[in-house]
Amino acid sequence: RTIGFSSDGRWLVSVSLSGMVTRWGMTSEEELHTFRFSERGIARQDPVTLSPDGHWLAVGSGAGKAAKVAVWDVATGRELYTFKSSGEVGTLGLGPGARWLASSGERGDASIRLLEVSTGQARRTVESVIAPGVLALSRDGRWLATASEDDPVLGPRQDHTVRLWEATTGQQLDTLRGHRGPVSAIAFGPD
Repeated sequence: RTIGFSSDGRWLVSVSLSGMVTRWGMTSEEELHTFRFSERGIARQDPVTLSPDGHWLAVGSGAGKAAKVAVWDVATGRELYTFKSSGEVGTLGLGPGARWLASSGERGDASIRLLEVSTGQARRTVESVIAPGVLALSRDGRWLATASEDDPVLGPRQDHTVRLWEATTGQQLDTLRGHRGPVSAIAFGPD
């Protein structure tokens, strides 16, 4: 379902649809640690994201009043935090050190919520023009990037742009144009 590297490049994390998370040693090519974060597995539409340093995992699941987001420590397999969501979770972005979590809704909801993970408090809601299909937080948690994807139910909602936001204020700083098709992934570089 998703993979990510540790910031030092010494291990790789893989997450499967069966709900298993495995941490692999890059030099030994051995399985270092495995845990199950979901007994039922995850649906293809459930958002899953790793923090940029590969230490934290966030998973959104459920719908309606059962919707939630859980944050896990990949090294220990321990669930650190669980947040109730006000509706179905569409996409997630997790900052380094699991300090900030960005969450957007599903099916036309253009709101992006920024949560402080240690307190569970919503710190900011960013109102986008188009519901994001993918998002990313910068390593320092200062910037948020969003891009939209087509929705199988609502149809095309893609303008083929990436929007850059200041996460602390929710102010849109720039719109990056020039993609000739849907933007399906975005990431910030290490610096």
